[in-house]
Amino acid sequence: TIAGVSVTPVTCDDTTNVCSAVHTVGAGDTEGDVGISIVFLDVAGNTGAPVTSVSDGSSVAIDIAPPRLSHVFVYPSLVCRGMSVYLEFVPSEPVYMRPDVMICGERVDVVYCDAGICVAVAAITNATQQGLVTFAIDFSDVAGNAGETVSDTTDGSVTVIDTTVPTIDRIELVSSTSPHPAGVGAEITLTFTASETLAADPSVTIAGVSVTPVTCDDTTNVCSAVHTV
Repeated sequence: TIAGVSVTPVTCDDTTNVCSAVHTVGAGDTEGDVGISIVFLDVAGNTGAPVTSVSDGSSVAIDIAPPRLSHVFVYPSLVCRGMSVYLEFVPSEPVYMRPDVMICGERVDVVYCDAGICVAVAAITNATQQGLVTFAIDFSDVAGNAGETVSDTTDGSVTVIDTTVPTIDRIELVSSTSPHPAGVGAEITLTFTASETLAADPSVTIAGVSVTPVTCDDTTNVCSAVHTV
């Protein structure tokens, strides 16, 4: 018997007296170290002492449980062309070879696993479409058990791809003395509206002078800068 299952056929070479038996692992097998039992007799009918252990120290373990992924998350939250998306996940057990990862419909070439943590890296190019990053992770454990394809994060994290170049319009320049020229002490105000929320305050010069601060409203995307003559 192998793993508690009676095995047939058992083939024996009459010249070398080497015998072999093969058991195919099934879903009903018990996980863990494989036990054996050999009951045998010679052609004269003499029964040998039953054998329940190997003589060379070899061992085999049965693993039929599919692996799982935990702590699946994607970052950063916002990317543009030239940046990279990082997909990190933790398998429940060592994986076989390299997991097969798709990000935004493209197979990822850079996937590495170390100390139980796997990271896939995808570069954002001109061909990458805007919107939420999608992904799919296919993986197997070292026993060949396939895990269920994972396409959602475990912490609710998302990455948004923004490849649209921002623009500004509604550009207006006025002074506190308008419509008259601005004299010493007058304030010149530049206002404009950005097409989307800006990551940092824009750089503004008025009359050749760099102006700070430049204030932008994150709701209306209206920015303004004031220069005092």
